[in-house]
Amino acid sequence: MQSDTKTVSLRYRVLNEWVPAPQPIKLQVPGWAGEPDKMVDGSRAQPWHCRPYTDAATYGVELRYPYAEFTLSQEAGALVPRQNGVPLSPEAHTPFQALSPDHYGVNFDVDIEVPTGFALRVEPHPRFYTDKTGNVPAAIPGHIGPPWTAGLFIVFRKPRFNEVHVFRPGLPYAQAFLVPDQTTYDLELMSQHDQHARSARTKHIYEYGRAHARFWQPKDGGWFNDRYKRLLKASRLGGDALVEKEITRPDERLLLSDLRQQLLTKLPGHEIELIDNPRARHSGFHIAYSKQSPYQFGLEFQYTHFNGLIVGIRRKVEKIPVHGNEYKSLVGSFGDASRSDWWLWWRYTSPSDSILPITRDWQASQEPWTEIENGRLTMKIVEAFTRTHAVLTACGVG
Repeated sequence: MQSDTKTVSLRYRVLNEWVPAPQPIKLQVPGWAGEPDKMVDGSRAQPWHCRPYTDAATYGVELRYPYAEFTLSQEAGALVPRQNGVPLSPEAHTPFQALSPDHYGVNFDVDIEVPTGFALRVEPHPRFYTDKTGNVPAAIPGHIGPPWTAGLFIVFRKPRFNEVHVFRPGLPYAQAFLVPDQTTYDLELMSQHDQHARSARTKHIYEYGRAHARFWQPKDGGWFNDRYKRLLKASRLGGDALVEKEITRPDERLLLSDLRQQLLTKLPGHEIELIDNPRARHSGFHIAYSKQSPYQFGLEFQYTHFNGLIVGIRRKVEKIPVHGNEYKSLVGSFGDASRSDWWLWWRYTSPSDSILPITRDWQASQEPWTEIENGRLTMKIVEAFTRTHAVLTACGVG
């Protein structure tokens, strides 16, 4: 069953016209959610790369500070507010109220109506967890119930020694979201059967990740992958049944090895090279026409994880000159295509391609893997190989 996003209606009022309204949290990139570095080798790991963090960070609404800019520090145990770098006297009027030796509070002048049966949970804004300066204060978690009709008074931890909390108008300093009110937990140890089942599934998940997930290695850390993101997508689209189907998918590398064996049977005497690293570009097959031919039939993925499949005639040695009219003959027989230092004639595959009708991106498609299992893809490749070989042979380079 597909999981739909739930929309919750929250009614609010602001107690002064200058007070910013609460709003859904959006990742700020560049900003507190990180820099726009892609999830590729050599990049720098960013907070927004982590799916559990981004889902949690965008779950609630943000509460924005409505007053003038202040900084807060702790001196001799006392909370000291400043404006423009100038410390204010204890008698000065500020939005900050000292509550205890370790905490202070701010009235955000926003009233949010809490539905019956729920509590409004207040927590630190997600930018607190990625802050490296110590300038973002930590809001103390709290639950606000339906009876409360006044503005939200948010409590913060007092700055530590050498920390300076910076409050600027319009910036978010807390988040809020609904949770069921008065929840209790009945904790129960799983049965041995259920524990074994989950252990077995965990093994499948790790095997699935090694076979199907996209991996990358930032320059400042270990390997990352999108295993969890894939499983979460499957869960939201089709529930537990689709997750089970996903994690028990065959290893694509084993299927490609099976395809090579099928091709060796159908094309005896022809050398067939298989490159099957899903984390590398240019995986695929090279099938030699003959020992004397300067060309070989090629199927090559231009992107990682078996995406961007091209089909064509590949040189055995880079930049060797064309023998005669083989390129024109290939175009005349099979249509236009591109050329490069390695490729005499190539183009991306598609389901309607005249020489090899198959989708170009295999990562998100089940069809090519099914066609390997039932032998249909082998027959398509053999036919394409035979047809191109005939053209090259007629040109004297087969």
